Amino acid sequence: MIFDINVWVEKYGVCPFRQSKTYQAPDTIKHFHTINKQKTVNYDEKIREQFFVYFAEYIDQENVYPINYRIIGVDTVDPNEINVILLPGDDTQFAHELPGLVLSRTNILKFAKENNILILITWLYEYHIMNKNWCSKNQDKMLKDFEEITKILPPNNFQFLINSYDENKTQHEEHLRPWITHINCFNKISKFKEVLYDPYEKHTYKLIVPLGAIKNRWFRLDVLASLHKKNILWNDDVLYTSNAVDTNDVITWFKETPWQENFPFKETHDIIIKNPEKFIRHKILGHDGIDISNISYNYLRNRLWYAIPPQFLDTKLLLVTESRPHAPSITEKVYRPLATGQPFVWMAHHNLKPFLESKGYKFYPWIDYSFDSIEDMRKRFLAVMEEVERLYHLPDLAEKIIEYDNINMHNAYMYRINEKDISDMYNLIMRNVK
Repeated sequence: MIFDINVWVEKYGVCPFRQSKTYQAPDTIKHFHTINKQKTVNYDEKIREQFFVYFAEYIDQENVYPINYRIIGVDTVDPNEINVILLPGDDTQFAHELPGLVLSRTNILKFAKENNILILITWLYEYHIMNKNWCSKNQDKMLKDFEEITKILPPNNFQFLINSYDENKTQHEEHLRPWITHINCFNKISKFKEVLYDPYEKHTYKLIVPLGAIKNRWFRLDVLASLHKKNILWNDDVLYTSNAVDTNDVITWFKETPWQENFPFKETHDIIIKNPEKFIRHKILGHDGIDISNISYNYLRNRLWYAIPPQFLDTKLLLVTESRPHAPSITEKVYRPLATGQPFVWMAHHNLKPFLESKGYKFYPWIDYSFDSIEDMRKRFLAVMEEVERLYHLPDLAEKIIEYDNINMHNAYMYRINEKDISDMYNLIMRNVK
């Protein structure tokens, strides 16, 4: 366990990079920046959540965390201690801005290089591809900014942490790979309650499909359209959840967004556009099962959005749709059923199964996981949906789940083991310590 880590800042509790008008630090201290007017970020809370949780056992915000703030230009750097400069991640839509924020602070870059301090962008929530073949306009700027940083700092002084199981970094430009660290993090930041799925219960549902936000997420809509075509979606023993806080906004998006070649399946658009209202389940389920659809965003973001709603346990089978099926990203969506010991299939990047097996998880002989090895995303999607259809119609599904309850229990146990493994982060931050 690491108890003392020095976080270097220009003002106590203030992110040295984030160009935001307000930062909230411990003891409700507030600081104001005029570099740019973006959004408010609770810096201290973010770095605890995304970085130090690897080293601190905690339950709530009242606990003590191992953060020692050191002031640049005031305090002396001790090379025998752990010294880092952190830029915490935020919402996915702002990820492309982070390298630019680092690049803009030349004095911080100079300080890090001269004192052999590691700068970390702790973007642990979503996988982000550093490859021109995947670049949008925003990502293209991100890639250029990232390359400029690599010309200034060696990998020993700058790392971009990404939530992923792409340990070989194959989806990034080869010359950028030394500056990128992939860390499988969600089994550490997602503090699930100690709850276990019970295969002996008479479950209300045979299949539950938790989708999350559906606006601009066509692959999640493909799932709905496919289940609709297979005459499964509207059955009483099927439940799907989607986040549509503003129903009218989502419906407008449906109707005003024409199908384009880069959308996965034209038939999805054709099916849903006829009656978009039918495919919106206007509900966001909290971890305690409360419908929080109409509660303000600020209230929602402070809840355990990645925890397990009790409805998700009231089913024989889960269909998981990962946030980034085109990239090796792994989030709470996969870890929920693993943590509870629950059978599930997934639409995610290929070869997720061997990675999870390397972490000690086991899988069910009555599920055909051959879809996981299919590289073509569209073909993989079709194979997943065919397997879901087969499993849904199994006459003895409940008996199979009970027969292999040992796998349920084993996976729940392995999750508890893996969430305590801090070796990857430990090795990363110790690299600059003499």
